[in-house]
Amino acid sequence: MSDIPEVSAPVQWMRGWNKHLNSILKASDEDLLSQPIGHVTQQLSRALFVADVEPEGMDVLEIACGDGRTSCHMAKLGCKVQAFDAIPTALEVSRRRAELMEVSENTIFELSTMEEFQLESYDIVIALQCIQYLFDEAISKLKEIRDSIRPGGFVAYSGNIPPHFETEPKIRFINPNELKEIFDGWTVHSYGTEETLLKPDDLRGYVWLVARKSTN
Repeated sequence: MSDIPEVSAPVQWMRGWNKHLNSILKASDEDLLSQPIGHVTQQLSRALFVADVEPEGMDVLEIACGDGRTSCHMAKLGCKVQAFDAIPTALEVSRRRAELMEVSENTIFELSTMEEFQLESYDIVIALQCIQYLFDEAISKLKEIRDSIRPGGFVAYSGNIPPHFETEPKIRFINPNELKEIFDGWTVHSYGTEETLLKPDDLRGYVWLVARKSTN
């Protein structure tokens, strides 16, 4: 774990995520390609269609890209994708996936952290299940993300909300009202909350949002 940059999340959490990514890295090419994209990514693709926006050439940033499924899907649509993660194994998986999907030319995967990465200007920013791990800085980071999106651009966000098991340090959940307030005035394409039982005695809440910034 010495090759993972220092982040706000505890080391033991990073080890757990690294272990999960290593298991994905061991998958066959066929199994890697068969892994489906998530619900929020599906809703983002749908939003582009409904808004009659051509994704070809759009500048996309994915924060904490994990196994690269979403980034590679967006690249397959023709977007130019920049993505980062603090775990080197995530980049290995993502680059391998990009090669298998023949989208390497449309993707850049780099080692960085949410704390250090400098946001620029984008057509789409994707932040799935990650911003909450900035704890007290979560709200300010989400506002930075909002401000980095160009007029007519999109955000795709998801995060946990209660119910959720207790953690130490305590996760800073961005609740639905805070999320709506931050993106007030945006056109909402998909929004929702749900509770999922991941295993016995582990019921978790989620909130997601796909929204478009005004073109003005």
